[in-house]
Amino acid sequence: MRRNQLKRWNIVGLLLFVFMAMVTWKDRVPVFDRIVSDFFAKHHTPFFAKLFIGITYLNSWEAVSIISLALTLFFLIKHRFKALRLYLFTIITAVSTASLLKLFIVRHRPEDALLTIESYAFPSWHATLSVVLALLLYTIFVIPMQNRRFRSVVTLLLLLWPLLIGFTRLYLNVHWCSDVLAGWGLGLFIATGSLLLFHYPHLKNHR
Repeated sequence: MRRNQLKRWNIVGLLLFVFMAMVTWKDRVPVFDRIVSDFFAKHHTPFFAKLFIGITYLNSWEAVSIISLALTLFFLIKHRFKALRLYLFTIITAVSTASLLKLFIVRHRPEDALLTIESYAFPSWHATLSVVLALLLYTIFVIPMQNRRFRSVVTLLLLLWPLLIGFTRLYLNVHWCSDVLAGWGLGLFIATGSLLLFHYPHLKNHR
Protein backbone atom coordinates (compact mmCIF):
# COMPACT_ATOMS: atom_id res chain seq x y z
CA MET A 1 0.00 0.00 0.00
CA ARG A 2 1.59 3.26 -1.11
CA ARG A 3 1.65 6.42 0.95
CA ASN A 4 -0.06 8.49 -1.73
CA GLN A 5 -2.90 5.96 -1.76
CA LEU A 6 -3.19 6.26 2.02
CA LYS A 7 -3.37 10.03 1.76
CA ARG A 8 -6.20 9.83 -0.77
CA TRP A 9 -8.19 7.38 1.37
CA ASN A 10 -7.51 9.54 4.42
CA ILE A 11 -9.12 12.51 2.68
CA VAL A 12 -12.03 10.36 1.45
CA GLY A 13 -12.71 9.17 5.00
CA LEU A 14 -12.64 12.70 6.40
CA LEU A 15 -14.92 14.07 3.69
CA LEU A 16 -17.42 11.24 4.15
CA PHE A 17 -17.58 11.84 7.89
CA VAL A 18 -17.86 15.63 7.57
CA PHE A 19 -20.60 15.38 4.93
CA MET A 20 -22.65 12.98 7.08
CA ALA A 21 -22.19 15.26 10.08
CA MET A 22 -23.43 18.25 8.06
CA VAL A 23 -26.57 16.57 6.71
CA THR A 24 -27.54 15.21 10.14
CA TRP A 25 -26.60 18.23 12.27
CA LYS A 26 -28.98 19.07 15.14
CA ASP A 27 -30.53 15.59 15.02
CA ARG A 28 -31.88 15.96 11.49
CA VAL A 29 -32.96 12.76 9.72
CA PRO A 30 -32.34 12.95 5.95
CA VAL A 31 -34.75 11.30 3.53
CA PHE A 32 -32.34 8.48 2.68
CA ASP A 33 -32.13 7.57 6.36
CA ARG A 34 -35.92 7.17 6.51
CA ILE A 35 -35.99 5.13 3.31
CA VAL A 36 -33.31 2.69 4.51
CA SER A 37 -34.86 2.36 7.96
CA ASP A 38 -38.34 1.70 6.54
CA PHE A 39 -36.96 -0.86 4.10
CA PHE A 40 -35.33 -2.96 6.81
CA ALA A 41 -38.34 -2.60 9.11
CA LYS A 42 -40.48 -4.32 6.44
CA HIS A 43 -38.07 -7.26 6.20
CA HIS A 44 -37.49 -8.19 9.83
CA THR A 45 -37.75 -11.89 10.69
CA PRO A 46 -37.03 -13.63 14.03
CA PHE A 47 -34.33 -15.81 12.44
CA PHE A 48 -32.34 -12.99 10.87
CA ALA A 49 -32.81 -10.79 13.93
CA LYS A 50 -31.11 -13.43 16.11
CA LEU A 51 -28.45 -14.06 13.47
CA PHE A 52 -27.51 -10.41 13.08
CA ILE A 53 -27.56 -9.80 16.82
CA GLY A 54 -24.96 -12.54 17.13
CA ILE A 55 -22.87 -11.13 14.29
CA THR A 56 -22.98 -7.55 15.53
CA TYR A 57 -21.71 -8.68 18.95
CA LEU A 58 -18.56 -9.95 17.23
CA ASN A 59 -17.60 -6.29 16.84
CA SER A 60 -18.82 -5.18 20.27
CA TRP A 61 -16.74 -3.50 22.97
CA GLU A 62 -16.23 -6.87 24.65
CA ALA A 63 -15.14 -8.59 21.43
CA VAL A 64 -12.76 -5.78 20.46
CA SER A 65 -11.26 -5.87 23.96
CA ILE A 66 -10.64 -9.62 23.73
CA ILE A 67 -9.13 -9.29 20.25
CA SER A 68 -6.93 -6.41 21.41
CA LEU A 69 -5.71 -8.33 24.45
CA ALA A 70 -4.88 -11.38 22.34
CA LEU A 71 -3.03 -9.31 19.74
CA THR A 72 -1.15 -7.39 22.42
CA LEU A 73 0.13 -10.65 23.92
CA PHE A 74 1.02 -11.93 20.44
CA PHE A 75 2.99 -8.80 19.56
CA LEU A 76 4.82 -8.89 22.89
CA ILE A 77 5.76 -12.57 22.53
CA LYS A 78 6.94 -12.03 18.94
CA HIS A 79 8.72 -8.78 19.88
CA ARG A 80 6.74 -6.89 17.25
CA PHE A 81 6.77 -3.61 19.12
CA LYS A 82 6.19 -1.36 16.10
CA ALA A 83 3.03 -3.29 15.29
CA LEU A 84 1.96 -3.11 18.94
CA ARG A 85 2.39 0.66 19.08
CA LEU A 86 0.51 1.10 15.83
CA TYR A 87 -2.34 -1.16 16.91
CA LEU A 88 -2.84 0.25 20.41
CA PHE A 89 -2.56 3.87 19.31
CA THR A 90 -5.08 3.41 16.50
CA ILE A 91 -7.60 1.42 18.54
CA ILE A 92 -7.47 3.80 21.52
CA THR A 93 -7.77 6.82 19.20
CA ALA A 94 -10.76 5.30 17.39
CA VAL A 95 -12.59 4.29 20.57
CA SER A 96 -12.07 7.62 22.32
CA THR A 97 -12.83 9.74 19.24
CA ALA A 98 -16.05 7.90 18.36
CA SER A 99 -17.21 8.00 21.99
CA LEU A 100 -16.51 11.73 22.39
CA LEU A 101 -18.19 12.58 19.09
CA LYS A 102 -21.34 10.79 20.23
CA LEU A 103 -21.49 13.05 23.29
CA PHE A 104 -20.74 16.17 21.25
CA ILE A 105 -23.15 15.60 18.35
CA VAL A 106 -25.98 14.09 20.46
CA ARG A 107 -27.96 12.31 17.78
CA HIS A 108 -30.73 9.97 18.86
CA ARG A 109 -31.14 6.45 17.57
CA PRO A 110 -34.10 5.27 15.48
CA GLU A 111 -37.23 4.19 17.29
CA ASP A 112 -38.31 0.54 17.48
CA ALA A 113 -34.76 -0.81 17.51
CA LEU A 114 -34.34 -4.56 17.96
CA LEU A 115 -31.69 -3.92 20.62
CA THR A 116 -31.85 -1.58 23.60
CA ILE A 117 -28.86 0.78 23.53
CA GLU A 118 -28.60 3.85 25.74
CA SER A 119 -25.77 5.73 24.00
CA TYR A 120 -26.17 8.22 21.18
CA ALA A 121 -26.07 7.17 17.54
CA PHE A 122 -23.61 9.35 15.58
CA PRO A 123 -21.15 8.07 14.53
CA SER A 124 -21.62 4.30 14.68
CA TRP A 125 -19.00 2.91 17.05
CA HIS A 126 -19.30 -0.54 15.50
CA ALA A 127 -18.81 0.79 11.96
CA THR A 128 -15.81 2.86 13.03
CA LEU A 129 -14.05 -0.03 14.77
CA SER A 130 -14.87 -2.52 12.02
CA VAL A 131 -12.97 -0.41 9.48
CA VAL A 132 -10.10 0.26 11.87
CA LEU A 133 -9.69 -3.42 12.73
CA ALA A 134 -9.91 -4.50 9.10
CA LEU A 135 -7.25 -2.02 7.95
CA LEU A 136 -4.92 -2.80 10.85
CA LEU A 137 -5.15 -6.55 10.32
CA TYR A 138 -4.65 -6.08 6.58
CA THR A 139 -1.57 -3.93 7.05
CA ILE A 140 0.08 -5.95 9.81
CA PHE A 141 -0.73 -9.49 8.72
CA VAL A 142 -2.03 -9.64 5.14
CA ILE A 143 0.36 -7.41 3.18
CA PRO A 144 3.43 -9.48 4.19
CA MET A 145 1.79 -12.77 3.09
CA GLN A 146 3.66 -14.57 0.30
CA ASN A 147 0.79 -16.77 -0.88
CA ARG A 148 -1.14 -14.52 -3.26
CA ARG A 149 -4.26 -16.67 -3.40
CA PHE A 150 -4.56 -16.88 0.38
CA ARG A 151 -3.79 -13.18 0.66
CA SER A 152 -6.60 -12.40 -1.79
CA VAL A 153 -9.10 -14.50 0.17
CA VAL A 154 -8.21 -12.87 3.49
CA THR A 155 -8.30 -9.42 1.90
CA LEU A 156 -11.80 -10.08 0.61
CA LEU A 157 -12.97 -11.25 4.04
CA LEU A 158 -11.54 -8.14 5.69
CA LEU A 159 -13.19 -5.96 3.06
CA LEU A 160 -16.56 -7.61 3.67
CA TRP A 161 -16.34 -7.35 7.47
CA PRO A 162 -17.16 -3.62 7.82
CA LEU A 163 -19.94 -4.02 5.25
CA LEU A 164 -21.44 -6.90 7.21
CA ILE A 165 -21.21 -5.08 10.54
CA GLY A 166 -22.78 -1.97 9.02
CA PHE A 167 -25.57 -4.08 7.57
CA THR A 168 -26.34 -5.62 10.97
CA ARG A 169 -26.59 -2.18 12.58
CA LEU A 170 -29.09 -1.09 9.95
CA TYR A 171 -31.09 -4.32 10.04
CA LEU A 172 -31.38 -4.15 13.83
CA ASN A 173 -32.46 -0.50 13.48
CA VAL A 174 -29.98 0.69 16.10
CA HIS A 175 -28.48 3.21 13.67
CA TRP A 176 -29.49 5.44 10.83
CA CYS A 177 -27.68 4.81 7.55
CA SER A 178 -25.81 8.12 7.94
CA ASP A 179 -24.47 6.94 11.34
CA VAL A 180 -22.92 3.90 9.68
CA LEU A 181 -21.51 5.89 6.74
CA ALA A 182 -20.00 8.39 9.18
CA GLY A 183 -18.50 5.55 11.19
CA TRP A 184 -16.91 4.06 8.08
CA GLY A 185 -15.53 7.46 7.15
CA LEU A 186 -14.18 8.12 10.64
CA GLY A 187 -12.60 4.67 10.84
CA LEU A 188 -10.97 5.13 7.45
CA PHE A 189 -9.66 8.55 8.44
CA ILE A 190 -8.21 7.38 11.76
CA ALA A 191 -6.69 4.14 10.45
CA THR A 192 -5.03 5.67 7.39
CA GLY A 193 -3.87 8.63 9.48
CA SER A 194 -2.19 6.28 11.95
CA LEU A 195 -0.48 4.33 9.16
CA LEU A 196 0.87 7.57 7.73
CA LEU A 197 1.97 8.77 11.14
CA PHE A 198 3.80 5.58 12.10
CA HIS A 199 5.43 4.91 8.69
CA TYR A 200 4.68 1.23 9.21
CA PRO A 201 7.38 -1.02 7.62
CA HIS A 202 5.13 -2.69 5.06
CA LEU A 203 4.05 0.60 3.49
CA LYS A 204 5.83 1.46 0.28
CA ASN A 205 6.89 4.96 -0.55
CA HIS A 206 5.77 6.22 -3.93
CA ARG A 207 8.62 7.93 -5.70
